[in-house]
Amino acid sequence: MSPECLDQHLRKTLSRGRVAVSRPAGCSRIPLHLFDPSVLEGPLSHDEAQAVVAEPAYWSFCWASGQVLASWILENPGSVADKRVLDFGSGSGIVAIAAALAGAREVIACDLDPASLDAVAANAALNEVSVTLCDDWQARPDGIDVMTAADVLYDPENRPLLKVFRSAVPTVLLADSRVRDLGDDAYEQQTVVEARTWPDLNEFGEFNRVRIYVAEHDSGGVKNKGQRSGYPFQCFVETSRRFLAQRATTLLRVPVPLPGAGVLAGVPNLPFKRGVHVSLPLPAILAGVRPMRRPYPSHP
Repeated sequence: MSPECLDQHLRKTLSRGRVAVSRPAGCSRIPLHLFDPSVLEGPLSHDEAQAVVAEPAYWSFCWASGQVLASWILENPGSVADKRVLDFGSGSGIVAIAAALAGAREVIACDLDPASLDAVAANAALNEVSVTLCDDWQARPDGIDVMTAADVLYDPENRPLLKVFRSAVPTVLLADSRVRDLGDDAYEQQTVVEARTWPDLNEFGEFNRVRIYVAEHDSGGVKNKGQRSGYPFQCFVETSRRFLAQRATTLLRVPVPLPGAGVLAGVPNLPFKRGVHVSLPLPAILAGVRPMRRPYPSHP
């Protein structure tokens, strides 16, 4: 997969978008094709803002939790060495790549966004590692030893994912910067590390403290034959739609067309004319939108 393909994905919503190779500050060992902020000049038009909100390229940023979990894996290679690892909600692929570099027998990057999987493929090639791609949680292979997940607990309705993960694999490695209390004693906190999204989105400081957790259970000799629940991806889709409308209306002050849904009830449809410019830069827009995995929850 070429960087040009990633540029094409970006330009579906932002005509001036492109990627560039950079090394996230929180895990500088792994270079990635990420959004190039140098292309931004001035505010986005109304149409550009709505396009970015409708289909944000979250894979083109490396979020803090992903950096911290990737770095932790590289520092603790025994957590994945010679094991079959599935990275849930892979995004740019930094955690999957770290697992491969740390000696995993096989790494599967699972994400429902085809553009994300293209980004994983391009970034894996950049780092000269092999990563298997999976676009459906329910179609994941059997025999997974370790699941990794970074920044997926952004909505109260997503907390059941903790149990879903534990029922599916013997070991879960989780990184989160949004929820201080998981409410699940099976997840043992390992460390807390400060990190920022790369390129930097100037997020609130409290969201830059990333906690690493490990959950393990005795699978009784039967590995990963557990539930094939469709809950994780279905949950992501529904919660991301609600959050998308709420945050975009708050930050952009524009109505947001949701794919197949329209603006949700209770979110004001503000009357903006075509051609009106939005004063927020793209990083601020993406910081407030982040569907599928990365909102700002109000719960502790």
